[in-house]
Amino acid sequence: MKRRDFILSMFIFGGAALGYFHIFDKFFQKNKEEQELLHQDWLREKFQSVSCSDQKYLCSDTLQCVNHPANCPCPFPTSQTRCSLGNGGYICVSLSEEHDPCQIVEQYRSGHVI
Repeated sequence: MKRRDFILSMFIFGGAALGYFHIFDKFFQKNKEEQELLHQDWLREKFQSVSCSDQKYLCSDTLQCVNHPANCPCPFPTSQTRCSLGNGGYICVSLSEEHDPCQIVEQYRSGHVI
C-alpha cells in the first residue's frame, strides 16, 4: 500500500513540477520573441530612415553611405581591420599583435592555412 502511495505522489508532484517549469519556459520564450520582433522593427526603421541620396550604397553593418560596397567601414574600427576577399567583398577581422589578420584570411582563401 505504501509503495503505491509513493508512486502516486511522485506522478502528482512530478506532473505539477513539470507544469510549473513549462509555464516559465513559455513565459521566457514569449519575452524572447517579443525582443526579436522589437529588434527587427528597430532595424527596419533604421534602414528606412537612412537616405543615401549622394552616395550609392548603404552598408548593412554600419548604416553608413558609401559609393561602393568595398568601401564600407568595419563596425568596430578601433579593434577590427578590413580585409578584402578578392571578389569585391570584405570581412572585418579582429586585430592581432602576433599576425597580420588579412594575411591569415588570404592564406585561408588560397588553401594554405598556417
